[in-house]
Amino acid sequence: MALVPHDKLLITMLHMGYPAHLVDLLMNLHKKQFAKVRVAGTLSGWFRVRKGVRQGCAISPYLFNIIAEIVLREALEGYTGG
Repeated sequence: MALVPHDKLLITMLHMGYPAHLVDLLMNLHKKQFAKVRVAGTLSGWFRVRKGVRQGCAISPYLFNIIAEIVLREALEGYTGG
């Protein structure tokens, strides 16, 4: 599974006609995120999260659907059926 960079999500939402203030609000929620990962009981150092959506966030499934929509639009561009 490939994760979508936050900047691609921003551009996609603007192209789909979402209001700039709403896009800005969502991007502020996702930018400057940091995380740690525990592997075999050992905690990693902090790293910046630049792709994907927040796990457990109520808006995350909607953001995923926005990306899925644009992927389908691009895949079907020029398709006339048959």
